[in-house]
Amino acid sequence: MQLPVKERITEDDLQLLRYPALLLNEALVVTGRNRPCAMFPIRKSCKITRYLFSRDILRLQKMTTGQVIRISLNVDGVYLVFAKKLGEGYLLALRTITALVWEKVGEKAAMLPTGNERIGDQLNVLRSSAESGSEAEKTLRKNFLHTLRFQMVTANLLSAKMRSDLHPAVYELNGQVSALMDESILLLKNAGFLPTYHPSDKPSYARIDVDALRFAVTELLVVSSETAIGGKVVVDSATGMDEFTVRFSFEPLMDDELYEGILSGEYSGELLRGAYSDVFFDLFLAQMICERNGWDFRVRSSGESGVACLTVAIPTSNADALQVNCITESGDLVAAMLSDLIL
Repeated sequence: MQLPVKERITEDDLQLLRYPALLLNEALVVTGRNRPCAMFPIRKSCKITRYLFSRDILRLQKMTTGQVIRISLNVDGVYLVFAKKLGEGYLLALRTITALVWEKVGEKAAMLPTGNERIGDQLNVLRSSAESGSEAEKTLRKNFLHTLRFQMVTANLLSAKMRSDLHPAVYELNGQVSALMDESILLLKNAGFLPTYHPSDKPSYARIDVDALRFAVTELLVVSSETAIGGKVVVDSATGMDEFTVRFSFEPLMDDELYEGILSGEYSGELLRGAYSDVFFDLFLAQMICERNGWDFRVRSSGESGVACLTVAIPTSNADALQVNCITESGDLVAAMLSDLIL
């Protein structure tokens, strides 16, 4: 999220921001809010502490001018807040799950295969497949993966709103991502896509929700694969001084709405009503999960060739006694996430 660089922000400045934003004084009292904040019950002159958790109040009070941190706000529809310390007071930038996002979820729910939840119907399909060949099994598998993908999308949407900050273990990241990419690339190449993966040659460790990492990375692979010219996508992982990155580089179909929308970094607005609404919905999900887990989601263009780069950057930590080096089983996650591309 792009925050103003100025150390002093007026209410006029606030109105220029597209996302919901609040100004606070040193006592954490709301002194200004912009029009997108009208949907929330937060009024001027109220003390924001009634919506904050005690640990976040302490973190705000310890901030230095120019510093930006992530905090939680106990308000419906808000999944994360970026707080910036100004010369006097604070700027709060609210990240929201909009009505358009829920509308998109409803559309996907309406597309779910009918009868797929009835075990009797599934058994009948399996019985008939012995006589009619493999097509019935393929149809059942496709319906299963389509339903599973929707369930995972909904679960991740809800968990990103409610997620705890506690992560149970420190994972070795390069191995987790490499196993995920190896499986994904095999499926995509068999379907005619041309992905390439360059893994990091160094181990990296972080205390993370590994399921959230796998979901976010696979979502970005889906977006880049379905929009890349010729299905060509290059994925690189790298280990830096204090972060591990996974970068997706691709040349998207040169449609202004698609290209400019991808580079905008704002995916939950009217883009969800356009021709590429599924693409921007997937990008919103990946971005939301990254932000909620404290990872950086970066978007930029590369040179003048029209190449877009989507990057997930995860702060690393030292390995400790809870270190997990073994690769976690992904089950049907990859096949379900890629189902619209490979089936």
